[in-house]
Amino acid sequence: MTGAETCPDCGARLPAGSPAGLCPRCLLQLGVAMSADLKAELARGAPSLVRENARDRLAGPRTPGSRLSWEGASASRIHLRDAPEAARLVRPGSAEMPDLSGQPSRYQLIGELARGGMGTIFQGRDLDLGRDLAVKVIREEHRNHPEMVRRFVEEAQIGGQLQHPGITPVHELGRFPDGRLFIAMKLVRGRTLAALLESRTRPEEDRMQFLSIFEQVCQAMAYAHSRGVIHRDLKPSNVMVGTFGEVQVMDWGLAKVLDQGGVADEMRALGADESACVIRTLRSEPDGLESRTGSVLGTPSYMAPEQARGELDTLDERADVFALGSILCEILSGEPAFWGGSSADVYQKARRADLSSAEARLSVCGADAELVDLARACLAAAPRHRPRDSGAVVGRLSAYLGGVERRLRAAELAQARAEAQAAWERRRRLLTLSLAASVLASALLGVAGWVWMDRERERHERSIRARVEEALAESSKKRDEARSAGPGAAVSWVKAIEVARRAESLLDGDDARATLQDRVTAFVTELVRERDEAEAAEKDRRMVERLAAIHNELGVHNDLAKADADYAAAFRAYGGDPDRMGRLEAGQALAASPAVADLANALDHWAFLRRSPVLRDFAGGARLVAVARGADPDPWRSRLRDTLGRFGGDPASKRDELERLAASADVDHLPGASVTRLATALGFLGRHDVGIALLRRAQASHRDDFWVNADLGRELLGAGRPEEAVRFFGVAAGVSPRSGLALRGLARALLLSGQPAEAADILRAI
Repeated sequence: MTGAETCPDCGARLPAGSPAGLCPRCLLQLGVAMSADLKAELARGAPSLVRENARDRLAGPRTPGSRLSWEGASASRIHLRDAPEAARLVRPGSAEMPDLSGQPSRYQLIGELARGGMGTIFQGRDLDLGRDLAVKVIREEHRNHPEMVRRFVEEAQIGGQLQHPGITPVHELGRFPDGRLFIAMKLVRGRTLAALLESRTRPEEDRMQFLSIFEQVCQAMAYAHSRGVIHRDLKPSNVMVGTFGEVQVMDWGLAKVLDQGGVADEMRALGADESACVIRTLRSEPDGLESRTGSVLGTPSYMAPEQARGELDTLDERADVFALGSILCEILSGEPAFWGGSSADVYQKARRADLSSAEARLSVCGADAELVDLARACLAAAPRHRPRDSGAVVGRLSAYLGGVERRLRAAELAQARAEAQAAWERRRRLLTLSLAASVLASALLGVAGWVWMDRERERHERSIRARVEEALAESSKKRDEARSAGPGAAVSWVKAIEVARRAESLLDGDDARATLQDRVTAFVTELVRERDEAEAAEKDRRMVERLAAIHNELGVHNDLAKADADYAAAFRAYGGDPDRMGRLEAGQALAASPAVADLANALDHWAFLRRSPVLRDFAGGARLVAVARGADPDPWRSRLRDTLGRFGGDPASKRDELERLAASADVDHLPGASVTRLATALGFLGRHDVGIALLRRAQASHRDDFWVNADLGRELLGAGRPEEAVRFFGVAAGVSPRSGLALRGLARALLLSGQPAEAADILRAI
């Protein structure tokens, strides 16, 4: 009996023409479980989340070629259960559900939520902690497939290491007693951004609310980009909006770690000829506008042109920036960047970067120019014309929202002033009439009128002071929120300062309020100073991370010219370009930074690269050394710079000076890069033994430093001690698994130490 002749839920034989592929008994049970509202919605064909879940249930078990799959469909369709009717759509009888009866397991599986090409999602319960969760289990046919297992594990590792309130937590990666891998995740309840957008009657409805949701999405992606992870399938159906307004980015199944990370290479995971891998993988959905995989991964309506063309090697954070721009385009105009026609038509538009329709819709959407310009910038056809990452998008969006907040506050303040002035004028006219009557009546009534006016002025004064105190309290609260938010708190700082300035404007320069005026002015000044310090600290943190990434990536590609260009771009963006500014000016600019030690160390390493036999830019290296000395006048490091930069003369004198520096080096507090430069120079001058001793001391304090371990392995190999070199090359390869330098060194050390089979395995993996 074929699968088409049996019910996918209970296994009973199907009568001819059975609707939806289910037997009459299962159809009856499903119909009873649906509420009247749900059935009405299904009859209308409304594209709501509940309809999508119900259609999943009616469709029966999924196969890799079916309409919906876990790998192609958003995780939000699996997790969203915000109504009792939707909760009944869980299918308790599932052929894919592991049999845990009589087996020791902390998880209880309640029923199937959805099924995809690689895994099946079940609603489960953690019996130890008493909480509901979502459990993804690898499909039975993939349990022994090494590539599927690796991709499954990578999905869990990426989700588990992205610790951000805007990203769904992964609780555990484990294995059930039947041997199948599973991922335990938070069960999220709410509605997808796609459902919220479709519920609008027109694009301009609740626009500020959707922009607030979009801002939180950008912040979550800014965090992911800072960790070197790109999503590659951002779309409204992968964004969950919770009951209390919390926003989470879902479905990291297509995510990829860039060169900084160590997940499996995408093309090796495909296991096929690159020329044949176009829109065909386990996540493929050939008939819809859902996620496509293979050489092309993602959803065509939100896919960057380079992603649609399958240029996987060039994808970086700007592919996600394009998807963010498509989401913003849908918020502003009602449709994403690529839309209309069949799935193939949309995909071809994405390949050709045909943005004419999106441009036309944005031109007439009626949104503010700042928002339209941001959407156009994100949707640029060429990646180099887009914002660099989601952090840049957050900055521009936050600036816009801050401007809107300022305009709203100004309007509120103007209205309050107008109302107060009108009320005062009414009281003044009434007082004038009362005083005129009091002259005719009696002097006593006149005195009483003046007393009343004085009380009114006092009451007005108390009202002003109370409103000032209220504004100061609100500003203090927003300042505390900005402090606790840390990086990415620009909007909170802007709001805190704007509220404080509102209090300042209420005082209006009255001499009677001079003391309160001084207090408010001092508070505003302190807020601005603290905001500037927070922005400067965030700028320094990002610069240090970028410099460390350039240094570490050199061990992966070993391209000195690329590293030279990356260093130049980083310092130019930071504002202390040593190639264009005067040496004194550049040194002073860098010396003002709290991270001056890290900046000077990067300049020293950059100068070392320029003086190498490959680049031979001695003048440029000398200029960098001068700037580094101006920023960081440490005596030991200055001696090292002078000695390394000296050309000609007596080699023995230079060697003796380097040996004295090695003997006095405080390796516990020196950057690892300073130690490796000194050891490399000693090796050039034939003092490998001194360099090895120095690197051994440094390795004890910098055990996880890639360059300390790699250089120590290289020096040991050059000294004819391959057995010892194996250990340190192995540590370096563990720190940076993609480093060809470390892997080739490890293979050579293994070969020379009499382990040719292990060396061959390493070389095949490069």
